[in-house]
Amino acid sequence: MEFKNPPVTEIGLAFIFSDAAGDWLDTAQQFHEKNQGVYPDINIEQNIQIDSSGLPQSAQTGDIDIKATMSPSGVLLNNKRKTKYVCIRKNHFLVSILSGTPEETDIPRYRPIRKFAKEVYDELSQLWPIHGLKRIDLRYVDKINIPLENGSVALSQYFNLPLEPENDSLLAVFKSDCQFWFVSPGEERMSLYLRIEQDNETAAKLNVLPVQLTWNCSAFPEEEVDEKKVFTLIDKTNEYVERIFKLSLTDKTRDLFN
Repeated sequence: MEFKNPPVTEIGLAFIFSDAAGDWLDTAQQFHEKNQGVYPDINIEQNIQIDSSGLPQSAQTGDIDIKATMSPSGVLLNNKRKTKYVCIRKNHFLVSILSGTPEETDIPRYRPIRKFAKEVYDELSQLWPIHGLKRIDLRYVDKINIPLENGSVALSQYFNLPLEPENDSLLAVFKSDCQFWFVSPGEERMSLYLRIEQDNETAAKLNVLPVQLTWNCSAFPEEEVDEKKVFTLIDKTNEYVERIFKLSLTDKTRDLFN
């Protein structure tokens, strides 16, 4: 984004594979051992499974015997500042960069997340035989504080939704409440989804309306791709998200970022 103060608070990249040989949990632990200085915090996410095979047909006919078991579903690794994390799960992994504390000036940007993702991709591929890239997910989270005028605001003054077609191309927008799905010619292998949330409680206190835009763009490779093609596809995905983001803004919103 070329804005002086872009509203991005988080950028994430996820890689989903059709097959991952070996033990994903062991891979995650090996990755952590090699990078413990960078990611000192490790959290193992647990999945709870309920076994109700001992449940009688009628709860009144006897004691209910329900067994719960827990199994690892993911490993989350955080850096010291809690601004970068890696999450490894069965058949996929994701990386994310978040903005720092309000006193810091760090703003997540595309080039750092691309570099971060490539470093993790290279290292994990040495530890973990992963095959068949099915999907890449690029996620942007934007937070915008919109000034209120007499206690209210018309969001149509700040966002072009549905969007205007660009260069006479057709851009279809499917809307459901505050959720939007975009389809554009030439981007058939990409799926872009936008969710808009507004914090009305904070608005009443601060006389600004905090609005969060979460963009999720999924790209689907046509075939087995090598690493170079993977990151070329990621670049193309990012260009697409940025283009739609810019189209969605009015001049009034751009002024907030500059």
